[in-house]
Amino acid sequence: MATRRTPLYAWIGAIVGVVGLLMYLGVLALQRLDFSSGDVRLTVTATRPDGAAPSRAELDRTRKLLLSRMKKAGFGDADVDLDGTRLVLSADRPATVTTLRSLTAYGRVQFRRVVLAVPLDGSLTAGTADVSDEPEPSVPPGRDAVVAKLGPAYQAAAAATRPEHGQALASDVQAAFAALTADEVAALPARMQALVPSIECRQFADAPLASGSPDRPVVRCDDSVKYLLAPASLAGSDLASAKMDVTNYGDFVVQLSFTPDGQTRFTNLTRAASGGQIALLQDTTVVSAPTVEGLVTGDVQISGRFDRTAAQLLAAQIGSGELPLRLTPAAG
Repeated sequence: MATRRTPLYAWIGAIVGVVGLLMYLGVLALQRLDFSSGDVRLTVTATRPDGAAPSRAELDRTRKLLLSRMKKAGFGDADVDLDGTRLVLSADRPATVTTLRSLTAYGRVQFRRVVLAVPLDGSLTAGTADVSDEPEPSVPPGRDAVVAKLGPAYQAAAAATRPEHGQALASDVQAAFAALTADEVAALPARMQALVPSIECRQFADAPLASGSPDRPVVRCDDSVKYLLAPASLAGSDLASAKMDVTNYGDFVVQLSFTPDGQTRFTNLTRAASGGQIALLQDTTVVSAPTVEGLVTGDVQISGRFDRTAAQLLAAQIGSGELPLRLTPAAG
């Protein structure tokens, strides 16, 4: 019986087909490992402020809020997966780890009247405000321990009522305040936090979010100014929406609209702050502090040196609600 032989070209074709299949499967495997898919990922660990384990309901709400923020920020293929108390955020580029991280902030929003604005570069205008009459609702915990630690430096700073008084404090007094932790600074009178130059903005940024209680005056910063702020008049729950917009001049802004009750409160705030400033506070940072030139009875534009990405991120952060859990980058 004759033996049937397979032509050489058929063997070559079969080999090429097998190699092609292996290459295709290899590409799929690499994509699943994210070596070439272009996806950006960030893993964060969720904790409750009181240290207790987060509930499933809190984790689910956090996941939904993060996903809402990512979509409002314009990130493609956005997703958030739960893995125990870890949340894995993923999105297509141009999302970055930095932009994803910015969306994991609490997102607590407050509107406060500016009592005093002190430039961080030390420059002062003539006739700066005297804040000796600013009330302090109650003494926060830890005040006595900080007073004892500071000794005579505390009494020297307590006599200051204007920014120029703070600048004139002796170097040893300034050094004593510079050595305080963020928690210790939060126990000081707000007026003192604002007037002592050696109390730096990083100490406010590191303070617990609880130190920004809405019924107390606080001191917070933007890139160039330290602000003494009155108790909060509005919160994030008073916002109906926040969205990125573009003006007729091509500038990117964030457009805010209020709930009916929120609009009433904001209008009253502009009446009380007429001729002065109102600060929009996000967590521990002053996002914007515009001068009030008249009564505001409608929507508000937040303007600044925003590009499209920055405006979208800000709108997503403040327009989606406050996260119920604290999120920190996961180790490992």
